[in-house]
Amino acid sequence: SGELANPNFLIMVFYQGQMLFGFRSDFLRDEGDFLTFRAPPVFFLIQRRRDLRYRVLPAYDLMVTFDDPNPNPLPDKAPKRPKVQRRIYDVSAGGLSFEMWPHDSAGYFRTNLFMRNMIFSLWGRKVLVDAKIIGITKGQRHDRTPVRKVALKFLRIDPRDAAFISGYLF
Repeated sequence: SGELANPNFLIMVFYQGQMLFGFRSDFLRDEGDFLTFRAPPVFFLIQRRRDLRYRVLPAYDLMVTFDDPNPNPLPDKAPKRPKVQRRIYDVSAGGLSFEMWPHDSAGYFRTNLFMRNMIFSLWGRKVLVDAKIIGITKGQRHDRTPVRKVALKFLRIDPRDAAFISGYLF
């Protein structure tokens, strides 16, 4: 059993790379394989994002539609770039992420790519945004199937739509 110089600790609990909660507590004793802390008076959550994010449940097929970002030129007879749909993984008033399909090549979606005229619908309200890809990360579906997700930050969104999304999430 040893004494610690600083008896006050900040303890944060993570699961699958996401912080669940944290607390500050006093150290009581070292029991060899275990450390014992005083029961904390308060637990807290850390919100590192400006806007609350809603993870879309698997029962909902919330889709986002946008122009095909394929950098290859269109055939001469093609009237316009085709539309692409992907399942939304999570959404907030400041952005969203969607699932990549297995056949999407690594260069198909890339960081800093601008995505214009993206459309999705919440409770029957169509939301039109322009966004920028800020990252591509690994995630898990609710059934623990691995998935790659494309994270976007909204660059242009009507303030009324942003307020509607915030209201939808609360």
